[in-house]
Amino acid sequence: IDLMSRAGVMEYFNLPGWHDAHRDPDFFPALCAFQKNHKTLSLTPRLFALAGLATENIHKLETLLIIPKVFKKEMEMLAEILAMPDLDDENTVHLALYKYGRGLAAQALMIELAQKRVEPAQADLFLKIIHEWQVPSLPVDGNDIAALDVPQGPQVGRLLEKLESWWIEEGFKPSRYDCLKKLREI
Repeated sequence: IDLMSRAGVMEYFNLPGWHDAHRDPDFFPALCAFQKNHKTLSLTPRLFALAGLATENIHKLETLLIIPKVFKKEMEMLAEILAMPDLDDENTVHLALYKYGRGLAAQALMIELAQKRVEPAQADLFLKIIHEWQVPSLPVDGNDIAALDVPQGPQVGRLLEKLESWWIEEGFKPSRYDCLKKLREI
């Protein structure tokens, strides 16, 4: 991509936002170097970089390349992670892990490193969190809500969403007991 950009080939793609995403000529080489140095090689962030880090460009990119559905979905999820606050604090890293998994959280971190949104000195700490943090599960489920005499249906889902949001805001720390108590308050 770096060579294509320097040779003017990227002008052919005419992807909105591409130049904004690549105004730093070191971005793509840095992304590749960070992936290599941190042993997190993946094609998805490179394709997303080719799309100018913009989901609206994925379809346009598809007219030029055959992109499997899994890569398209992963690029969309990368965009969602990158729309979060920078991955330069534990809480945001935990949230990215919980919602999107280890692989995509690590790739988003590589992009943020290349964009200089995260300090390289912090990368090892956050990668350690990404690899070692035990991603928790919400300690209650729909059966617990049904036990509170809430009729089956959309209300159960809404209550679970509200509870999960609270649980995440509390840093994934509330226990099953705390969650059941909170459910009675909602």
